[in-house]
Amino acid sequence: MALGGGMSCVKYLLFLFNLLFAITGLIILIVGIKAEVNSSPYIDLTDENFYTSAPVVMIIVGIIVFVVAFFGCCGAVKENHCMIITFSVFLLIIFLAELGVGIAGYVKHKDLENSILRHLNDTIKDYPTNPDVQRTFDIIQTDLKCCGINGPNDWENNKLPIPNTCCDGQVIT
Repeated sequence: MALGGGMSCVKYLLFLFNLLFAITGLIILIVGIKAEVNSSPYIDLTDENFYTSAPVVMIIVGIIVFVVAFFGCCGAVKENHCMIITFSVFLLIIFLAELGVGIAGYVKHKDLENSILRHLNDTIKDYPTNPDVQRTFDIIQTDLKCCGINGPNDWENNKLPIPNTCCDGQVIT
């Protein structure tokens, strides 16, 4: 089918935007994989399943966005009307899913903070006897350059010596 100059421009713009979408899908996929790998020391801090599955959801969304964008690129290049309409419907579904996940993350971020604080306060007394708790606190205190949950007094309040991984006088806010 012969295209005029305007339609040819639309075709290539659609291709370029889909190429950007495919790259974005790959970025989401990579961020999801890195989040899954890097979150392992911190997963034990919360009992909320929503947060432990977030990196997996990002990986799945990244794959879906990449595949849909790939089909959008093919639809634009081949000028297949049915493929472009299907692509548009998938984009709408993806946008609504992203909007829902963003809203859920914003709404639940305080729940995550409260869950982590509750879990840390419940487990600090197990520091000397539980190697998993000890490892988690040591990683947190080393990575965040802090001491205790709210400060060094957390150790004293639980009648525990201040660990070597504590930074002098710094406090998590």
